[in-house]
Amino acid sequence: MRGLVATILTLCVACVAGAQPKGSAPDADSGRALAERWCQACHVIADGQRTAADAAPTFTELAAEGSKSDAQLRAFLMAPRHPMPPVELSSDEIEDLLAYIQALRANR
Repeated sequence: MRGLVATILTLCVACVAGAQPKGSAPDADSGRALAERWCQACHVIADGQRTAADAAPTFTELAAEGSKSDAQLRAFLMAPRHPMPPVELSSDEIEDLLAYIQALRANR
């Protein structure tokens, strides 16, 4: 039952996020800058970073992980759950972070 609810929620969030007008096209460089500002305390966001939380996946791992779709990552970023702290990102910021993760996928 929880899996069904999670799937429905993911689809609803993806539809709502896709229906909202955007200020601009998603930008991987802006996503990297956001990751450097908000995420690198816990996540390794790029090669060469030396410190991060041991339990947090790296952005490279998120990019390589085939089981997480963009819609699932988007839904998680819209409503993060423990152990990730609550973050308040705009729809455009979420899309920029996803664009950065997609760029990491393309560069693998």
